[in-house]
Amino acid sequence: MEPTTGPANEVGVPLAGIVFEAGDPINQLLLRVAEALAADGVSVAGVVQARVNDPATGRSNLVLRGLRDGWELPILEERGQQAKGCRLDSRAITDVAGRLERELAPGAGFLIVNRFGRAEAEGQGLRHLLARAASEGIPVIAGVRQDYAAAWAAFHGGLGVALPPDPERVLAWCRRAAAGAGAPERQRHGMSAPAFGSDQAPGGRRAP
Repeated sequence: MEPTTGPANEVGVPLAGIVFEAGDPINQLLLRVAEALAADGVSVAGVVQARVNDPATGRSNLVLRGLRDGWELPILEERGQQAKGCRLDSRAITDVAGRLERELAPGAGFLIVNRFGRAEAEGQGLRHLLARAASEGIPVIAGVRQDYAAAWAAFHGGLGVALPPDPERVLAWCRRAAAGAGAPERQRHGMSAPAFGSDQAPGGRRAP
């Protein structure tokens, strides 16, 4: 079933997930959105995902790339070819969360996050950052693979939306969100960080 916007979201709460299938060019779509918003004069914070060649090993590595300053940070642990299970480096994600927190502090106009994935579905990763930004009235958009769509819906509790990976529809939503961003809109909808059910600090550490 095609994702649709929620009942009150044209844009009421500035939080959207692009629900995509494996193989969809989600990273290129997010980068296109970031470039278009920046061209509109919007201050964009966030990360996209990319694969880069590691000259030391001759293998490709998965990195997150900062949209504002272009920094790159590997996010997978090097555990050898026989290793199994999730290789996501929690320390790297904590580092990414800290960088994005600093980018949001000066008053970013939009937050783009590469994924709402397994870590976020389990209450870790960048979940807290997504909740904080949206609760402060900063528009947020993230990639959501189809198998995490239910977890995304549980996270936003009907306050956010799901969008199809259609560039024109996504960019139209983002521009409406950027135009209507700010505290008055958030307060009108009674938003707060607990509305997203997140008691996790950035990077997956449980908040005190």
